[in-house]
Amino acid sequence: MRQKLKNPLSLKDLISNVLGKNKDSPFSFIKGPDLEFLQHIWKDMVGDTLEKKTRPIKLYGKRLLVEVAGSSWANEMEFLKPALLNKIREKCRTLVIDDIRFQITTRRSGSNGCITNPDKSLG
Repeated sequence: MRQKLKNPLSLKDLISNVLGKNKDSPFSFIKGPDLEFLQHIWKDMVGDTLEKKTRPIKLYGKRLLVEVAGSSWANEMEFLKPALLNKIREKCRTLVIDDIRFQITTRRSGSNGCITNPDKSLG
């Protein structure tokens, strides 16, 4: 005899989770107003130097993914993570972020190692 699931999901809810339409889903990749707001205030939170070397790119579930210009910057950001989480909680009270992950990027412009923003270059 088959066992019944304790909390079964409807097919509609399952598809919404997989497609990222459910904000609380671990599969949800949010590129909406929350991420845009974070990108807008990023420089105020991290300062000029870090703003050139880092960029928030995705929200999924309660985790923020930040692109960094290299492994040394990723290491530096790990040390700054607790303070950055506190700043995010202060400025974005409706947004719940429990963790920040750092992803090293290959998108850099010129010799200064700054991260390029493809959205701005489309102008």
